[in-house]
Amino acid sequence: MHMWEGLLFFEKKRGIFFSSDLMFGMGENHGQVIESSWDAAVKSSGADTLPNQESGQKLSSDLSEIEPKFVASGHGFCITIVG
Repeated sequence: MHMWEGLLFFEKKRGIFFSSDLMFGMGENHGQVIESSWDAAVKSSGADTLPNQESGQKLSSDLSEIEPKFVASGHGFCITIVG
């Protein structure tokens, strides 16, 4: 994650998680959508790269409590949540 102070937002009505730079991807992936489980998406996010380990663990814990249907990424693939 290159922007430590990015804003994360979960829109409950449609189930969209706006991940800012937390779920980051490089390369030619603008406008592309992949499928993933929410658990796998959280595990591959940048939560564990936060400068403060306790904050990263809390973020991962908080994320595990929501149930999004779609991740709108700030950089990289968007993700349709399956499973």
